[in-house]
Amino acid sequence: MRTIHLDNTAYQLPERWADVPPERLAQLLQLVYFTPATGDSYLEIIRLALNAKPRVWKLLMRKHFGNQVGKKARTANAIVLRDLYRLLGWMESEPIHERPFGSISVNGVDYLLPETGFLTMSFGELTDAYIHFLAYIRQLVPGNERLNLLVATLCRPAAPGNRPADWNGDERELYNEYIARERAALVNELAEADKLAVLLFFAGNMKTLLGQYAIFGDGDGEPEEYPAQGLVKNAHLLAEKHIFGNMSGTKAANVHEVLLYLEEHRKDLLAEYERNKAANQ
Repeated sequence: MRTIHLDNTAYQLPERWADVPPERLAQLLQLVYFTPATGDSYLEIIRLALNAKPRVWKLLMRKHFGNQVGKKARTANAIVLRDLYRLLGWMESEPIHERPFGSISVNGVDYLLPETGFLTMSFGELTDAYIHFLAYIRQLVPGNERLNLLVATLCRPAAPGNRPADWNGDERELYNEYIARERAALVNELAEADKLAVLLFFAGNMKTLLGQYAIFGDGDGEPEEYPAQGLVKNAHLLAEKHIFGNMSGTKAANVHEVLLYLEEHRKDLLAEYERNKAANQ
């Protein structure tokens, strides 16, 4: 932790994700990874990182950026905030995409984490995990219920028996959303730090995954009415067309194969749109 002084008040600025208290972690993840970058979002990241109370922060901003402050002073104060934000650059660059541990012990049983990059993950598992992740960091359901479900979704025992002929490389047992829900109660007993390590691992890999495929363009569609609406909607569309089979087949398909198809399909739709636009001019 780094000590920062603002108006003769000392604040503790975290220097890595492990320094961020659990009660602020979810909000910061939401702002850093899944909120459009704006001046307001930058300020909120700084406020949360410093753990400044909203009322205190508002008074601080008014004192240093209000109408009574001259242009030269406001510029100098803005440089201070810019430098503060730069000290938080690790939030985007710290390598949290690597597994914090290979497995986690749940009631005496080793539960394996998925591979880095989600190489063998199914589209259904990814969608469910993303729903739980967003619901937790937005606290749509107060408490740790969705965090427990996220960990139970991602972390599973090794698959029993011999590997089948069509083995996809995943060492974990096949994902089943109902079993995951049953195991959430067991996950609740895990150390908070271990669950948050899985959360950070998922956040880093999810950000990388979404950046790999151009599925949703800037401004595409309306704001989501519920977490992961875009992924759920695409699953239904793919199942209707039987691209990967019915809904069960779509959920079981490799997430990278599904996202690659969606990216190529979007390219085709955009190309067709441009051709029709040119023909009608």
